[in-house]
Amino acid sequence: MILVGELGLWVALLMAAWGAIVSFAGGRLGRADLIASGARALYATFAGLVLASAGLLVALVTSDFSLAYVASVTSANLPLGYKVAALWAGRAGGMLACSLIVAVCAAIAVAANQTRNRAAMPYVSGMLSVVLLVFLAILCFDVNPYARLVPIPAEGRGMHPDLQHPAMVVHLPTLYVGYAAAAIPFAFTIAALASRTLEDEAALDVRRWAAASWLFITMGIVSGMWWTYVDAGPEPAWLHDPIERSSLFPWLAATAFLYVAKRRDVRARAAGALVGTRTLAGRYMLYVGIVVFVIACAGFTFRKEREVTLAPGESTTLVDPFGREWTFTSQGVSDFPELNRAVEAVPLRATRAGAPPRFIISERREYVDSRGQATFEPSIEPGIDYSLLQATYVVLTNIARDRVNLRIAFHPLMVWVWVGGIAIAIGGTMTFWPARLVRGSDAR
Repeated sequence: MILVGELGLWVALLMAAWGAIVSFAGGRLGRADLIASGARALYATFAGLVLASAGLLVALVTSDFSLAYVASVTSANLPLGYKVAALWAGRAGGMLACSLIVAVCAAIAVAANQTRNRAAMPYVSGMLSVVLLVFLAILCFDVNPYARLVPIPAEGRGMHPDLQHPAMVVHLPTLYVGYAAAAIPFAFTIAALASRTLEDEAALDVRRWAAASWLFITMGIVSGMWWTYVDAGPEPAWLHDPIERSSLFPWLAATAFLYVAKRRDVRARAAGALVGTRTLAGRYMLYVGIVVFVIACAGFTFRKEREVTLAPGESTTLVDPFGREWTFTSQGVSDFPELNRAVEAVPLRATRAGAPPRFIISERREYVDSRGQATFEPSIEPGIDYSLLQATYVVLTNIARDRVNLRIAFHPLMVWVWVGGIAIAIGGTMTFWPARLVRGSDAR
């Protein structure tokens, strides 16, 4: 399967090049046979990328360390879920996954519009083939995920601890889908300039793809905030990460495009068309989500934290930003092994008047390979207890014999950051999604 996947990658490169050439030539010369060949080449590019992705996935799951990529991001004892997620956890795999998603979007867009907007579709196919050609050229000649290692190592390096979190599994794919969906409006825009025509139905599809791109990028941004919060600590590290910050630019561009298009719809229908119930509900959800998000982020400025040192059974008392008194009691340090790591855990029993006790566990993790050798520096997994009013955040900073140093923080309204972000994503999509409302002098 690995050899088939590698062959699929090179076939996809050739098909993308052929599709770009014959699609533009067919559109320029008005040759239906070349136009059809270009569309088929795009589908073949998609099929090649499916094979290439499947081959790499098989190598990751079976721990085939003859591939440099597999050895660089996995180990034999890595949990199966993260072996699958390793497909997009590194540069080469991430580019392959993104290429596959672009190919999926491209195949859907071309198939859905093949019988309409005939003047522009050859240029759409050609432009999408060019985008895929660029990705595939980088994959084949620069960061080939099928590059071999000689000699073959007995064990891989493993996945970086920061990537071993469920938020990563959600964050990167949603961003990739958002970026890939944005390629469709780009291709249609180039096609409209080249053919000097774009049917109303195609223009409606462009806006739908733009709305879908906006939705997934928004989801990626929110999940990225969650990832950096649970991984990097109580500081607002999301905006300090250049990769995370870069997702704001396509999001702002998509927001501006969709808002201008929506305003044009409103002016066109002002003579008597009614605003759809879905759009109105979406607008209210969007506004509420923005308000909730802003208030929750402002609440973070009132956070309180304190460093404490506790022996087993020892307690400390803290007051949260709402004036409530909490007692935290150390349950001692427990050591235990897990599949690919050795864990030192410190449970804290948290109590306050009028509420049932809860346990918040922070861990220090030493990641090891299947031979028991350390693969990365020890990492800290914070313990987080969410409630509607605040998140209680506990970080283990040091263990000295039977005493532990901890940083305990209260973050007001933290859960509402995620609630507001989800409301913005859903409400914004409902607001921006174009649909025919009431037919009149302007049906769209």
